[in-house]
Amino acid sequence: MTEKRSYPVQAVKAHASDIEKSEDLYYDASEEIFYTNAEEKCLVRRLDIWLLPILMISYGLQYWDKALLGQAVLFNLSKDLDLTQVIGHTSTGVSITSSTRYSNCSFIFYIGYLVATYPVAMLTQRYPTAKVCAAFIFLWSIVMMSTAACRTYAELMVNRTFLGVTEACVAPAFTVYITFWWTRREQPLRSSLWYGMTGVGTIVSPLISYGIGHIHGSFGESTWKYMYLIAGANNPVSAKWLNDKERAIILARLKENNAGFIERRFKKEQLWEALKDFNLWANTFIVLITGIPSSIFASFSSLVIKGLGFTNFNSLLLQMPLGFVALVSVYGSGYITRKWENMRFIMMFVCALPALAGGLICWKGPRDNPNLLYVGVVLLPFVVGANAIGVGLSSSNVAGHTKKSAVSAATFIGYCVGNMLGPVCFSSTPGPVYQGGFIACTVSTAVVMIMAVTGRIVLARENVRRDREYGPPDNSHALEDFTDRENTNFRGVIYHVQYNDIRNERVSEDVNIEGKANVFFSGIEEHITASYTRVIDEDD
Repeated sequence: MTEKRSYPVQAVKAHASDIEKSEDLYYDASEEIFYTNAEEKCLVRRLDIWLLPILMISYGLQYWDKALLGQAVLFNLSKDLDLTQVIGHTSTGVSITSSTRYSNCSFIFYIGYLVATYPVAMLTQRYPTAKVCAAFIFLWSIVMMSTAACRTYAELMVNRTFLGVTEACVAPAFTVYITFWWTRREQPLRSSLWYGMTGVGTIVSPLISYGIGHIHGSFGESTWKYMYLIAGANNPVSAKWLNDKERAIILARLKENNAGFIERRFKKEQLWEALKDFNLWANTFIVLITGIPSSIFASFSSLVIKGLGFTNFNSLLLQMPLGFVALVSVYGSGYITRKWENMRFIMMFVCALPALAGGLICWKGPRDNPNLLYVGVVLLPFVVGANAIGVGLSSSNVAGHTKKSAVSAATFIGYCVGNMLGPVCFSSTPGPVYQGGFIACTVSTAVVMIMAVTGRIVLARENVRRDREYGPPDNSHALEDFTDRENTNFRGVIYHVQYNDIRNERVSEDVNIEGKANVFFSGIEEHITASYTRVIDEDD
C-alpha cells in the first residue's frame, strides 16, 4: 500500500538560486506539501547521485595528497631534501634512522590545518559552502603542484604549511553540509561514503605512484616530483538540479532532525554554548585519539613496511591492503549504523578492537617475524571506522548552525592534534622498529573503546532526562536556528528511532530481517532507558 503524507511546510520559491540561503526557501503563504514514499525515495536517490560523488571525489583527492608524502619518500624525496638521517647500525648491519625531519613535514601540515580551521568554518557559514570549497580546492591544487619545486627541507616545510591551510575547508565543511541534505538516520552511511575515500585513496594511489615511479624523464631519479604534479591537477564541479517541490520535500524530511536549517548570521551565544558543551569536548577527544593510530595509515605506513625488509615498490603495493581494511571499516560501520538504529557507539567500540590487536602485535611481536608484524600493521586501519563515526557524531548530536560549525571545527582541530601527535610518537624512537609509535597506537585505541562506552551512557541519560522533563518531542521548532539546549524537542542520535513516528515514518507490511533486528535492539534500548530512569528517580 502506498503511503501518502502531508506536512505544513511552506513551499519553495520558484527561482531559489541557492538552497543554502534559507530566506530563499519560502513563499509568503503556507501550503501543504504532499508526497509519497516513492517520491521521497526518488529524491534521496537523486541527492545520492548528484551530491555524494562530488564529496567523495573531493575528499579522495585530498586524501591522496596526504598519503603522497609517505609514498614520495620511497622515491628519493628523503634523499633529495635530506629528510631522514642514518644515526647508526645494528649488530646485523641494518641502518638505524632518524625520521625527525620527515615527521616535522607531516606535523607542520596539521599546524596549518589547525590554524585555518575556525576561520574557514566562519567563511562556510557566511558564504555558500560550495563556492568556498571550490575556491579552496583550486588553491590547494596550486600549492600541491608547487611541491615539485621544493629543493630544500625548509621550502618543503613552508609548502606543507600552506597545503594544510588550503585543505582545512573540505572535511569540516562536508561534515556540516551532510546535515542539511539528509536525515539523521541517513547521515551515518553518507558520511561514511565520503570519509571512506581514505581507503579507496590508499588502494588506488599506490598503483598510480607505482606507475609514476617507473617514469624516466627530466627529473632523473627524483620521480617524486611527477607524483605531486599529477596529483594537483584535479578539480570537481557542481550543478543545480532540484525543482521547487523537491526542495520543499527536503525541508519536510529535515524537520525530523530537530536541528535547524542554514543560518548565515554568526551567533556568538551559540559559539559560547558550544565551548561549554560536553559533546564538543568528547567528540574532539575521540577524533584526536583515533587520529594517533590513523597517522601511520597516512604518513608512516611506507617507512614502517619498508622497515620490515620489503623493497620500495613492494612497500607501495603492500599499502593497498591497509586501504581495503579502512574501506571495510568505514563503509561497513556506515552500513550497519544505517540499517540498524542506535549502533554508532557500539560500532566505534567494534572498530577499535582489531586496531587494538594490531597495535599489540606491532608493539610486542617478534622482530624476526616480518609477516606477523605486517598483519599487525594491516589491522591498525580498522580504527579509521571509529574515527569516521566520531566525525559524524560531531554534527549529528548538536543543533544550531553556528554551534554545528563550531563543534565541527573543534572536531577537526582534534583531528589535527591527533595527526600531529602520531608522527611525533613514531619519530620518538628510531626506525625501523618505531616502538614509541606502536605503544601510542595501542594505548589510544584502548581509550577509544572506553570513550565509546562512556559516550553512549552519557547521551542515554541525557535523553532520558529530557523525556522526563519535557515529554515526547515534536518538530514545532525543527527548522529554526535553535541550539540543542534551546530546542527541548532535540534528542541525541541514540534514541532517534523512537521518535520516527513524529513524521509517520513508513512502516513496511512485510516483517523482514531488518524489522526483527530493530525490534531486538529497541528492546535492549528500552531496558537501558528503564534502568536509567530508575537511577534518576533514585537520585531525586
